[in-house]
Parts: sequence; C-alpha cells; structure tokens
Amino acid sequence: MSRLYQKYTKDNPPIQCFMPDSTWYKGSGSFIPKGILWHDTGADNDTLRRYVQPADNDPKRDELIAMIGKNRYGNDWEHTPKQAGLNCWVGRLADGKVTTLQTGPWTKRPWGCGSGKKGQSLNDTHIQWEICQDAKKDKDYFGDVYEESIQLSAYLCKMFNIDPHGTIAYKGITVPTICCHWDAYSLGCGSGHDDIYDWSVMYDYLGIPRKSVNVNDPYNNLIFQRIRDDIAAAMIEPVPVHPDGWAKIDGKWYYYKDGKPLIDKWLLHRGEWYYLGGDGAMLTGWQKIGGEMYYFSPSGRMACGEWVDGKYLDQDGCQRYKHTAAWRENAKGKWWEDSAGCYPRSRTITIDGVAYTFDNLGYLVD
Repeated sequence: MSRLYQKYTKDNPPIQCFMPDSTWYKGSGSFIPKGILWHDTGADNDTLRRYVQPADNDPKRDELIAMIGKNRYGNDWEHTPKQAGLNCWVGRLADGKVTTLQTGPWTKRPWGCGSGKKGQSLNDTHIQWEICQDAKKDKDYFGDVYEESIQLSAYLCKMFNIDPHGTIAYKGITVPTICCHWDAYSLGCGSGHDDIYDWSVMYDYLGIPRKSVNVNDPYNNLIFQRIRDDIAAAMIEPVPVHPDGWAKIDGKWYYYKDGKPLIDKWLLHRGEWYYLGGDGAMLTGWQKIGGEMYYFSPSGRMACGEWVDGKYLDQDGCQRYKHTAAWRENAKGKWWEDSAGCYPRSRTITIDGVAYTFDNLGYLVD
C-alpha cells in the first residue's frame, strides 16, 4: 500500500488534549522513547469522548469539548481514577472524523501494557496509545484508524529516531521497536491482553489470512511485518502537501480529492451533505445555493427535515416551506407560523390586533 502523504509534521502535530488530573499524569515520571506499542480498547465504542476529556480548568475546554464531544457520564480517564494512562488515543471525534488526541507528553512514561512475570515492562521503553475499537466488523473504520496509526507512528519514529524495522535490548530481551500489547506479553514484558490481534476485520483489510499469522512471534509475524513496512514507507516516500479527505487550514475546513480541493461542490460524506464554497472552504450557517436557501451546522452538516431559526428545511435541505399563516398546536402547546413557515421566539407580536408573547422555543406563553 503506497503512503501518499505525511499527516503529522513538526509544523502540524496531533491535537493536544492533555489530562493533567488523571491518575497516570500525576503519578508517572519521564522516560526516553525507544519504540512504539499499539493497543486497542477491546470495547464496542469508537468515540474518543468515552476516554478523553480536557481538564476542567483547560483554557481551551469549550473548544475541545465541541470537537471531541461531551462525556455525559463522567467516566473518562481524566475524571475517574485509573491505574492506566497512554500518551495518546486514536478514534472518532464528535463529527465522526478519525484522528489522534495527544493526552500527555511523548516523554511521559505510559502505564499501558502492564508487567511480565519477572517485572519487565515495555512501559519503560515504548510510547503507547489506545485505538478506540468498534464492534470489529467495519473494515472502513479499521482502515481509517490503521492509516491514522501508521501516520502517527511515522511521525514519532522521525521525532525520536526510531527504526521501524529495528530492535532494542531491554533487560536481556531483544524487543521490536514496533509492536503491540500481545507482543509485550509474549516477550515477558507485559500483561496478558490479545490486542491488537483480536481485531478480526484487520486480517481482511490487510489481505493477510488469519491462519498464516503466528501471533506468538513478535519479530516475524506477517501483521507486524506489514505494519513496519507501512510505517517505513510513510517516513520516506515523497508526498503531496495535502492528502485526499478533510484538511483544516487557517481555521477553515477543505476537502481534497486527487490532491486538489473541491470548489463549489456538494460532498456526501458518511451519509451527510456538505458544501465547499468558491474558495474551497466548507460552508456553515445560512447559504443561498442555486437559488435555494440551505442551513449548514457549525460542523458543516446540511440540515434537512428540521426547523432552524424558525424556518423549516425540507428533506432536500431547502427552505421551501410555504403555507397559509395559522395557529398550530401539539402536546407541548400552541405556536404561530407565518406564510413563510417561520414562527416567533422570545418576543411579543401582534396577530389580528392582539398581542401574543412566545417563549424561546416558540410556544405561546399563557
């Protein structure tokens, strides 16, 4: 598989959402990274918000929550005691995009893979992250997190001068620089978890028959031979500036296809419609396109089949709703709709010579 770009560079690092109040962040010291170790969560939840939340006093908290999503249960790793912690996480943001969130310095010793029977642990040597696992059936999602992890690994290998095909000597054990939690266990340097080999759709995505993979050989098994090759390719191949897909530039979102941004184009992405304007930037708010009015949320999603600002957007997303002005009523109360399909909110208006007051949802105040 050809690596067409380098997502992360010195000038474009992963998003930071440090978790300074977590048990790990407060309790762990520093280390010198000599390798990289992949985990998966083993849980049917691909959202980053399940595990990662900003500190309550983070000056960018509101911005990060809007991006990541709010953990409504408060069981993230920043706000609940966990004798575990990773340098970063890979999974979905609130808008569904797959990315990396760095949760602590790369040189902070992770509490990830546990220890072997004799006390050895690759927590001493390897940067570690969790990949938020789904139900293990979605090959497209696995592909997204795989490519993200390859890009992240390449970035860190370059940063810390790690040879992805190399090994290190650790307490008399020869350890691959690139491995996973099960590899750490099989080497006697970690607890008994089967990630990432438990991710069944991985074998189909990589085109490697599961029966051909000796998971007890951390040096030569076909999965990690492939991973190391892909990391090496991502480090050395010439790349265009922009990959295909979403790219955030100077605070605006663009979508690239064949290395070029879409301009004045509709885009159907993961079942939602977006529009890229005349400069290629994703549109938000009310927009007139082709003579019709549309509304795009702050994330760029086109609204359809719903009310926005007192106006109804039909299933095509257009504000075409026309009818005779009249009172309407449902179980929650009464409201007034004008001939454009709009209704008043948080104000008093005169209808047929009578003043009526409406609440912030548009219902008549008695």
